[in-house]
Amino acid sequence: YIFSTLIKCEHCGRSFSRKVHKYVNTYIYWVCPTNYQYTAEKCDNKTKLREDILLSKVKEYLASLIQDKSTFVNKIIEEIEKQNQTKCIKHDASDIKMKRKRLIAKKERYQEMYANDVMTMTELKEKTAAIAEELERLDCSMKQYAQMIAFQKNGEDYIRRYIQDIEQFLNMETVTNIDMRKVISRITVNKDKTIKIELKK
Repeated sequence: YIFSTLIKCEHCGRSFSRKVHKYVNTYIYWVCPTNYQYTAEKCDNKTKLREDILLSKVKEYLASLIQDKSTFVNKIIEEIEKQNQTKCIKHDASDIKMKRKRLIAKKERYQEMYANDVMTMTELKEKTAAIAEELERLDCSMKQYAQMIAFQKNGEDYIRRYIQDIEQFLNMETVTNIDMRKVISRITVNKDKTIKIELKK
């Protein structure tokens, strides 16, 4: 179905389920499934989302984003640059490689010391755990650095292709789950009926 596994409950984290209302008017709606199963588990989220209204809201939101394309492009570039600055420690590529080399050599020395009974297994674990954590941070920085270089070369092209995907989506008469996944990552809903649409990464 169009919204299968895309709508998430903000409270229990489960994917909303599709239901069909068949009384006076027949329509499709989506709800958190936790309260509709024969289990002791309950969720505060009683929100019901009519499928046709939700689809309309998604389209309105996406249309508003690309109304001013240059602003949209600039906002995404700013957001990516901000994430790259805060997500990992900042080093240039040569600095990261040098630090990794020194840490790996240090780790090998500790392993030799353990092999020669200079330190205990507990001490080895403590020392190598700190090194592993620092290596992870450096790998994160290297990955972010590589992504940033690629983005600087091709970033605007990526975003403009994404805008084209949105425009195609808005022009579709019938939308499938695959079409929806090309432009949005997920939709979260809370008990206050607040809907958050997360764009495709």
